[in-house]
Amino acid sequence: MGNYHGYFGFRALSHERAVLRQGPLDVLRFFYPPYTAKTRKLIGLALDYLT
Repeated sequence: MGNYHGYFGFRALSHERAVLRQGPLDVLRFFYPPYTAKTRKLIGLALDYLT
């Protein structure tokens, strides 16, 4: 009973979940619709760079 009152007890009885932390610059938002002319140009440049 006394084994559950510390760090390892907390870890044993906790359910860990993943957390996504985004930085101040969200690059992926350019790849979501609606696509403006500027966004299409950026996507084209990215695809040219990757291929």
